[in-house]
Amino acid sequence: MGSKQQIGNGQRSGEGRQVGNEQQNEDNQQAGSERVVYFYDLKFKTKKQFNRVKRVFYYKLNKLAISNDAYKTKSTIIVGKKHELLLDAFFRNFNGSIEVYKATVIDLIELSY
Repeated sequence: MGSKQQIGNGQRSGEGRQVGNEQQNEDNQQAGSERVVYFYDLKFKTKKQFNRVKRVFYYKLNKLAISNDAYKTKSTIIVGKKHELLLDAFFRNFNGSIEVYKATVIDLIELSY
């Protein structure tokens, strides 16, 4: 079997255990632990355009002051609510070159099998 990992507060559980309980969930909601999830995909017509957009995108993303708070994967960024406006403005700069979806979540659990 796999393991479970809760994104956001660093808690992990082993095989077969639940991550957190009702009291912890209430504490997290009261502490303002809402997270913003951005799903993005680079759009391009030619390989040259793709490479240019990708290079500029990741260069500017790495310059943002979100590295300590963010959880990044190949096409997903998860940040705290305090960085929401910063990332909204960041993605607006790539209007037409990147397709972006945003969701606000309170509890997010990664399942690895």
